[in-house]
Amino acid sequence: SHMLNYLNKDTVCRSKQLLQYFGEKLKKDCGVCDVCLKKADRTTTSPGLPERILGQLQRAESSSRRLIRLLPDEEHLILQTLRELLEEGKIGINHKNEYVLNK
Repeated sequence: SHMLNYLNKDTVCRSKQLLQYFGEKLKKDCGVCDVCLKKADRTTTSPGLPERILGQLQRAESSSRRLIRLLPDEEHLILQTLRELLEEGKIGINHKNEYVLNK
């Protein structure tokens, strides 16, 4: 029954659901599960966010966590924009799992 609940409950972040099952709490949505991505698709992008990300990466290679700390935008929008920039080939990922500008 818990498994069916997990599969059918598509309005609450999957990570939050899993942690709740084990008696733990997650303050923010994870931003990467199917539920969070569906919410992110409905949310408009933040104007100028791709440029802000590219500007940060011009200064230094960065992890997604570091970009989330540095930029004022919502986490799910930053993650969504990073995915888009990767798909467009504007950025890549190095051996340290950091985002880098493609030359």
